[in-house]
Amino acid sequence: MSAESGTFVSTNGDITGSFNTTSELTLVTSNAKILVDVALNSDSTVRPTKLVMKTSNGLVIALITFNFVAYGPYLGKSMAKYLSSGRTRKALFR
Repeated sequence: MSAESGTFVSTNGDITGSFNTTSELTLVTSNAKILVDVALNSDSTVRPTKLVMKTSNGLVIALITFNFVAYGPYLGKSMAKYLSSGRTRKALFR
């Protein structure tokens, strides 16, 4: 799934797959797993690209890639900003 921003909410159902975002991605589930491959693509030096993952009673395994798309005066410079957070209760977080 590729989108500027997205929010996925589930109860008793896993959230799985590959996600690409340039703005914000939120993944929230209860009593289920989060198994994802996420690419955070920053094209801004002002606004951070955000990732939020929350679950209760479910395993979290996430492969997160941070990419900076440089152009203009930023070409050759890495000035990207990212915010990521994850939380689980009563389960493993990797």
